[in-house]
Amino acid sequence: MSESDEYDDYSSDIDYETEDENSDFKKRKTVPLAFTKSYAPDWTEKDAFREFYQNWRDGIIESFNLRPDLVRPVFARNDHHEIHITASLVAESTAGTSTPRLFGYIIFKSQPGSLEITNFEAKLERRHLHLGETNKRDDPRSAGGHGEGFKVGALVLRRSGYSVKFETNSLYWNFGFARDRALLCCALTKPQQSVLIKQAEKCRKQKGTPNQTRGLVARIREDMTVKIGKSTDDKHGVRPKKRGISEETFRAWLTVSLDLDPPNAAQVIHTPAGDLIGDPRYRGRVYLKGLLVSEYGDHKSGGKNYRFGYNFNSGKVNRDRQSVVDLNEEARMLANIWESAIAMKGVAIIDSYVNLFNQDGEVPDIAMALDHVSRLTAVNICKYLKMFHPEAFFYSDRQESEQNPTTDEDIISQELKKKPFKLAKKLWQIIRKYEDQQGRQLMLTPLQERKRLF
Repeated sequence: MSESDEYDDYSSDIDYETEDENSDFKKRKTVPLAFTKSYAPDWTEKDAFREFYQNWRDGIIESFNLRPDLVRPVFARNDHHEIHITASLVAESTAGTSTPRLFGYIIFKSQPGSLEITNFEAKLERRHLHLGETNKRDDPRSAGGHGEGFKVGALVLRRSGYSVKFETNSLYWNFGFARDRALLCCALTKPQQSVLIKQAEKCRKQKGTPNQTRGLVARIREDMTVKIGKSTDDKHGVRPKKRGISEETFRAWLTVSLDLDPPNAAQVIHTPAGDLIGDPRYRGRVYLKGLLVSEYGDHKSGGKNYRFGYNFNSGKVNRDRQSVVDLNEEARMLANIWESAIAMKGVAIIDSYVNLFNQDGEVPDIAMALDHVSRLTAVNICKYLKMFHPEAFFYSDRQESEQNPTTDEDIISQELKKKPFKLAKKLWQIIRKYEDQQGRQLMLTPLQERKRLF
C-alpha cells in the first residue's frame, strides 16, 4: 500500500476546470485530455483493467529489463477480504541464500472496495498525458503501443463511477470530468513536503540494511501506483460507485490475463507461434501475449466464433484493443499454431483440426487456411486420413473442368472398389495443393485414379 495513504482518500473528487494553461505549477494543475465521456463506447470495465494490468506487467519488464516469461504473478493472498498479487524473482544473495526480489504488486481490498496496482522503479511523466505518447511502441515484449491505454482505461472507469488516481514521479494524478463539459481531465497535485521527506528517510534506512527487501509499500517519488476505488462524483450523469469495487467484479476483471486466470495446463499446447487452448471454458477467446483481446459472445468478437482458444506470441492490437491488427497475419499464426500442435500431438489433435473443416460455415480457426496451411500439415492430415480409413477413397466436389457423366461415388465404389469418403471442399483443396517427395499430388481425384489404373 502507498505510504501516503494517511493523506489520501480513494473517494476524493476534484472540481475540474479546463482554463489552466500554465506550463508549470506550484501546487496544482489541471490538464484537459483529448477524450470525452462518450469515447470508446464499447469498452468495458474489464477492458480498462486489462490496460492497467498490461502497463503494470510491461512496466516491470522494462524497469528491470526482464524477459516476459520471467514475470509470473503469484497470488500471495487470496480470500474474500483481500487479494494480493506479487511479481518477484528469486535471486542468490552473497551468503548463498535465496531472497525474492519484489518488482511490484496488486492489492484488492473488499472493504473499502479499493484496488492498488504498483510498479517499483517506474514513472510516468507529464508528457504521457498527451495523445500518442508511449515508451512501448517499438518494444516487441509489449502487447500495446498506442500510448492511449491508461488514459482510456481511466476514462472508462470514471464513466463507470469509480475514482481513478495515480501516484508517480512525486505527483498525484486525479482523473475526472470537467465541470462545464464531459471532457476527461487530469488534476496534478503535489504531495506535502513532509510526505516526501518521510518516504525518503524510510527508503534510506531500508537500503542501508543488508538483505532488506521491499514490502508491499509504494514510494511516490520512484514508483508508479494506480488507485481505483469508490467515488461520490455524479457529474454528467455518472452513477458513482459509492461502495467501490466488489469482490465479484474484481475476480471477473482477473479473467483478462492468462497469468491471473490460467486454463487447465493439460489442455494447453504451447508452440513457437502461440498456445492452442483446448479448455472448454476458454473456447472463443483470443489472447495476445497472455492478454485477452476478444471472446466470442461479447460485443467485440465481431461474430467470430472460434472453436478453440488461442494465445498469440506476437502481433499488435488495433487502437480499440478489439482485434489483432493484421487479419492475414492472424490467419498465418493460426496455421502455424496448428502445424506445431499436430506435429507434437499427432492423431488426437489432427482429428480436432479436420473437424473444423466440417462445421457449418467457415469458422475463424481456419480462416485463409488455403493460403497459410503448410505442406507439412497437409502431409500429416493425408497420412491420418489414410491410416484410419484404409478402405476409403477420398474425394470432394468436382471442379468445372472435371465434369463427367459418371459420379465420383460410382467410380469409387464400382470401379475402384473403395468406399467413397467425401472431404470438405476447403480441406480437399489444401491437400490437393501439395505434392509428395516424388512430385505426385498427395491425393488424386477418382477420375485421375481411374486413368492411372486403367
